[in-house]
Amino acid sequence: MNNKVIFLSRFIDEFLDKGVKRRSFQTVIGGVEFQINKIARNKFDKKLKFNEDEIIEAFKLNDFTIMNNFGRKQNWEKWKNGTELPESYFINVKSSQLKRLISTIVKTPKENWKPETILEVENLKISLNEFWESNKHILN
Repeated sequence: MNNKVIFLSRFIDEFLDKGVKRRSFQTVIGGVEFQINKIARNKFDKKLKFNEDEIIEAFKLNDFTIMNNFGRKQNWEKWKNGTELPESYFINVKSSQLKRLISTIVKTPKENWKPETILEVENLKISLNEFWESNKHILN
């Protein structure tokens, strides 16, 4: 296990919770990887990038379920309608928490945000900075 997996495992433990075991476009491993890398580059280090294997290993360390839909018969009508999911891995993570973490990247609050949302995002920004300061030594 390398240092990036340990760092990512601590990040997942602190900021993400398990969701229902439902496969959706928000929980596809590629989408989760993209969102985590976006947060890492903007909040931690511009050069920090995690690959799919590191992300899967870190989620497994935190007892998340890695699911797939391999072996199912492809239904092209559902695919065309946008209801058929790609053959991929899925993680039972709460996608709303990932979206909230992505919101910390925004410099100024959006007009339609409620005051509670603004406060929550500001608190998350502080928590992310504290997390980075206390855990960046792992990556060295």
